[in-house]
Amino acid sequence: MFLERAYKRQEFVLRNFRMRECNLLIGPRFLESGIDLPRCNLVIRFDSPPDYQSFAWGKARARGQDAMHYMFVPRSEISSQVTAIAKYHVIEQVSLEITYIVN
Repeated sequence: MFLERAYKRQEFVLRNFRMRECNLLIGPRFLESGIDLPRCNLVIRFDSPPDYQSFAWGKARARGQDAMHYMFVPRSEISSQVTAIAKYHVIEQVSLEITYIVN
């Protein structure tokens, strides 16, 4: 019963966001993939992405023109996250180059 109510509430909130009846959506990592959302102008992450796929899905939510993607990272993880994000950018560049060559 509780899970069914929680699911219905989640669907209600997502429907209102899609219809632009609300303009702020705060959610956990499950919003990274599998849920169709309109373009967002601002994406703020409060957790570190565990891998490239998580980083890419979170960043992909910021699809609006001049959209921004921010991540809050604990001080203890700054160095490792800067290194990881640098690797993610290399992966993106290689993917774009492969796409360009294929097309």
